[in-house]
Amino acid sequence: MEVEKIQFTRQLERAQVAQLQLKQDLANQQVQAQLRIAQVGETAHRDTAQLTQSNDMLKTASTHLASNVRQALDTAEGMADDVAALEDHLKKVGAVQEVHMPAPASGFDRSLTDGEKADFLVKLMSHVRLHFLYLAEKLQEQLAAPEGEMAAAASGSGQVTGQMQSLTLSQQEKELRVTVSKLVHTEQAQEALYTCMACVSLLKNPVVCTPCGHTFCYGCLMKGKTVGGELACSECNNLPITGYVENRALEGLVTKYEYRMGALKALQRMLK
Repeated sequence: MEVEKIQFTRQLERAQVAQLQLKQDLANQQVQAQLRIAQVGETAHRDTAQLTQSNDMLKTASTHLASNVRQALDTAEGMADDVAALEDHLKKVGAVQEVHMPAPASGFDRSLTDGEKADFLVKLMSHVRLHFLYLAEKLQEQLAAPEGEMAAAASGSGQVTGQMQSLTLSQQEKELRVTVSKLVHTEQAQEALYTCMACVSLLKNPVVCTPCGHTFCYGCLMKGKTVGGELACSECNNLPITGYVENRALEGLVTKYEYRMGALKALQRMLK
């Protein structure tokens, strides 16, 4: 009887030890579960903050791009008006016949998307450039022709008024210089739109950083600072970027800008 009592006591002690161990294991598992929940919550909060920041940066980049498109469009419309003024003057002095330049900017819908505005801008600048080249060619013909031939062309055009007939050649050249100078200033006003923010020169192979939207030359971005082995944007306090996108439309605009400026500078030298 005494032996059975001792065995029962030992079994009871072992059961109590096992129960304590089970409680300790359950407590440890509960603590680990709480830690995992806290880590998941912290990660989710951090990811949410990063997504919010990226979304804000994308909105800022979109606003910046829309502003650039609007500014370029306004400048292009102003240039179209200046080219029309040059055309009117050349028609008065008999350098060109009656030629009407369509006004593609009239009735422009400002509610278009940024992509549609960019496409419209490319078409508008192409139209203005072609028309300007036509006027520049006629202007060169006028300046190269002898004074007698210019008078004959003016009398045959039927567009010369008595007031314009009284103008001297020097007065006409002065008006032309003013008009061409105005066109040059109009073009120079939009140079900032085509300038790399790193090398401060005209963009070459322009790329747009994501998600900030800043634009650089491809070479400037590749040679720029890196953070942790990742490319960084110098305009965003060297924050890492997630990637970059080629901007072929902007590259085309830069090429056309250089072409127009070259033609305008040549005209200015010819009129000096």
